[in-house]
Amino acid sequence: MYGEQVVKACIEGGAHHLDVSGEPEYLEKMQLMYNSKAKDNQVFVIGAAAYDSVPADMGLIYTRKQFGEGQLVTVESVLNVQHGPEGVTLNTGTMESAMYASTLSSNMELARVRKSLFPGPMPSPEYSLSRRWPFVHCPKVSKWLLPVPGTDEMVVNRTVREMLSQGTLDHPIEFFSYIGCHKLLTSLVLVLCGFLFATLANIGIGRWLLMKYPHIFTFGFFKIGGPTRKQIDGTSFTMEFLGHGFSQGSQRNKSKKPDKMIKTIVSGPELAYRTTPTCLIQCAVTLLKSRDKIPYKGGVLTTGSIFFNTDLTDRLTKHGVKFVMVQEY
Repeated sequence: MYGEQVVKACIEGGAHHLDVSGEPEYLEKMQLMYNSKAKDNQVFVIGAAAYDSVPADMGLIYTRKQFGEGQLVTVESVLNVQHGPEGVTLNTGTMESAMYASTLSSNMELARVRKSLFPGPMPSPEYSLSRRWPFVHCPKVSKWLLPVPGTDEMVVNRTVREMLSQGTLDHPIEFFSYIGCHKLLTSLVLVLCGFLFATLANIGIGRWLLMKYPHIFTFGFFKIGGPTRKQIDGTSFTMEFLGHGFSQGSQRNKSKKPDKMIKTIVSGPELAYRTTPTCLIQCAVTLLKSRDKIPYKGGVLTTGSIFFNTDLTDRLTKHGVKFVMVQEY
């Protein structure tokens, strides 16, 4: 609601702008409206420089580098949140952002913005992996997978588009984002909670109830004041990346399935109050110290498209948001 004025002021004043936004409509609208002017003023605007969506965006870049020789065509990320006995809680500010991003009007505006921003479709990969719809069990991560209706896929797709247009990526990469659940019952509960939240978010009285009694209508997941110190200390996350592709020298065509898969992991502390500031600060430091490795003078861009050739993943790993290669299948 209020971010555009900050973006505009930064571009006009010549200051780089890094933000912790997670609203797709806002992020893509800023790219549509201000990318050209940001380039002209040699200012970088990076709207999703936090948990949304640095682990996902840089996780894809890291997985591509670890894939080695051959061609990576699809990456699936699987999020799992670990917590202590007091559970996980987020602040109502995050809930309010998610609530307004879930409305029908917001989704219609996003479709309009995207049509102007990306008039052509994303190029198709040589092999397209089907999305895993609920409720599908993935033995590679030993979890039930649920598609995530969040920001990560949209940000990563912007990265892929930008890298294709600049020639820093020579083929498209599909990206699918999931939440992983150890039990099928947990998956069912999450789907029901998500349906309830989306229904309330699209009704005036529903939005009022969410803001007035968040702890009741989100079953304690959101509350005024956010998590306690114990909840923050007891929470962490892992994001597993399954990279599918073709080994070097394999015969590739539309009917041939990928013959190589690797698994990487991004892990870190609590998402909102620990991982988010770490990502934000390290993105800022990298922007200041690695300008010679960034192939742009400015623009409204994503972390992956800006920092793919820098040491951002190493910096994040040193500060607790770790990127590791697990195995090749």
